[in-house]
Amino acid sequence: MDAIETHENEINVGGPEIMTWKQIASLALETFDKPVKITLIPIWIMNIIQYVTRIFSPHKAGLLEFFITMATQDMVGPTTGTHTLRAHYQKMGHSYEI
Repeated sequence: MDAIETHENEINVGGPEIMTWKQIASLALETFDKPVKITLIPIWIMNIIQYVTRIFSPHKAGLLEFFITMATQDMVGPTTGTHTLRAHYQKMGHSYEI
């Protein structure tokens, strides 16, 4: 909320914890009492899929490229706040079923 009052165009934010993508997925599955089974696809396979997709559907290839980029890079902002992802998932669990 403090960032709303600034004149910055871009603000790096994070929660009180730094987590990997795998930790985030595991936490979500654990919170909803689902088996923690995460399949990792090698980047070279994803690059081949993206190349083939580009031939038939350039728009979908662009979306796939975005997904690959987001999934293969760290996105760590400064730790701030007190609300944890675990608490958020637990709160969601009262309203949603996955």
